[in-house]
Amino acid sequence: MKKIIWLIISTLTALSAAFFLYDGQKLLFSLHDRRQGILLLLSGCCILPFYGYCICHAFPKNEKAIKLLTPTLSAFFSGIFPGFAAAGFSIFIQRYESLWYIAASALASFFLFFFLFFIIQILANRLRHTTKEHTSSSHEI
Repeated sequence: MKKIIWLIISTLTALSAAFFLYDGQKLLFSLHDRRQGILLLLSGCCILPFYGYCICHAFPKNEKAIKLLTPTLSAFFSGIFPGFAAAGFSIFIQRYESLWYIAASALASFFLFFFLFFIIQILANRLRHTTKEHTSSSHEI
């Protein structure tokens, strides 16, 4: 079930990144609209790391390599990649605003999603460890 969810998320991110990259290159190179083209290309490039993160979770090559990551580093990665995707979508939504507003909203959405997913991952890891300790201590009795 987890793999299906990761595949759905990776498909959606691939479609959105491809849409942004294609429209950005079309605007930049064919229609010579530098501002919109660069902003859409930047949006697509911000979403690509999240796509790679989703694919790595959908098709893990080596389970031992994933388990070698410390919980803090895993929480950091699970926060930074959705943050990049949020910044990409924020750039796309705010593309008609002024550049300082685009940069401020992209940074705000990046840090908001990074902080949110980082905290959720840390709490999930703590919950897993406490339930493992609780079940292992109940088996010893």
